Amino acid sequence: MEKVEWVISNGYLTTDEKLSVLMYTDKGWDLVKDELADSIYTELELAAEFGRYEYVHFILGQQPELKMDLLYLIEERDSKELIDILIEWRELEDFKPIPERIREVIQRLDRGISRSPQNTDETGSFEANKKWLMIPADIRQMLVRNVFCGHCRDTVQIEKYVIKGFRDSVVLEGKCKNCGNDVVRVID
Repeated sequence: MEKVEWVISNGYLTTDEKLSVLMYTDKGWDLVKDELADSIYTELELAAEFGRYEYVHFILGQQPELKMDLLYLIEERDSKELIDILIEWRELEDFKPIPERIREVIQRLDRGISRSPQNTDETGSFEANKKWLMIPADIRQMLVRNVFCGHCRDTVQIEKYVIKGFRDSVVLEGKCKNCGNDVVRVID
């Protein structure tokens, strides 16, 4: 209780008598929002790595200012691996300036992805990501869990994959969950 009273008396928290809750003051919010954005960024990286796009629903419930800080972190850290989850977030976000900012971040990240000159038929990952996300989530999960590994000589789950486009197909390039060797899944 002493700590709670201290943060209230020093202007970091305030009380709402009607709701009987503690709330951040502007001073308190400024102090914690950067740390909170960094924490959400870390969770978002993990969600993207494991294809857990439902984490976007947690982000949707956050303050707009925090969402903007999170987008700034993603852009500042050049987090290309978050493009898929950003696309998902943009489709669900309904607070007006956020979807436009997400689009800007995706474009900046996507422009930074190098394309090798010998693979001239390879399309941009942004288009491939759009095609991938047009596939229903349950089908995407099935495809991720149904990849042939030449080393294991069996059907395995692909992990740590990147999404690329090749002609009219989407290509998942990643690692076998069982043995760690490179595997590829082509989706027509």
